[in-house]
Amino acid sequence: MHKAIVYIWESNKKDQALGHASMSLSNGTHTSWWPNREIGKWELLKSFFVDVDIPANPRQTLADDISGEEDNLPTTYVLNLSNKQLDNIQTWWIGFKATNSNWSLKKMNCSTVVSLALDIAFPGMSRSPFKVWTPSLIEMLMWAMNASPTMRKLLVAKVQFPMDLLRQGEIDKLFEHLKNQLEPNLR
Repeated sequence: MHKAIVYIWESNKKDQALGHASMSLSNGTHTSWWPNREIGKWELLKSFFVDVDIPANPRQTLADDISGEEDNLPTTYVLNLSNKQLDNIQTWWIGFKATNSNWSLKKMNCSTVVSLALDIAFPGMSRSPFKVWTPSLIEMLMWAMNASPTMRKLLVAKVQFPMDLLRQGEIDKLFEHLKNQLEPNLR
């Protein structure tokens, strides 16, 4: 059995940090999508309203992730993978890097890339009613995937989520999405 470790750094309004998500496989493959340069405050603000494509760093390592998050350690989630799932993610990642070169806050951010990688191993998991994936949404997905069937029912009904990160309507959409994805496993 192989493992995927999903790393989550939460957003930090005080430091104006957006947070980050990345993933490592037990074979050493690290999936992380980060701009290849520092983004200034004004450029970041602009990217909330207008699509801004910035060249990505396709060789980002976990050490780079930690350094980029001011040496803060992430919350980690471990998923079991079959040989096929591991091979499929690695093949996808090689192809993804060959055909994608830009990071975009709204179209292709770190969390979007992790969700796409997870969808390779767990088809349907990255289908989201949200236009933009965030580290917090990836973390909610990890909670749901790692929970027992009983806990999944509770998560769908009662997840406590940082309200300042999402509007109420989006939370309702996320609960519905998680419920639809997990319901077949709860029967």
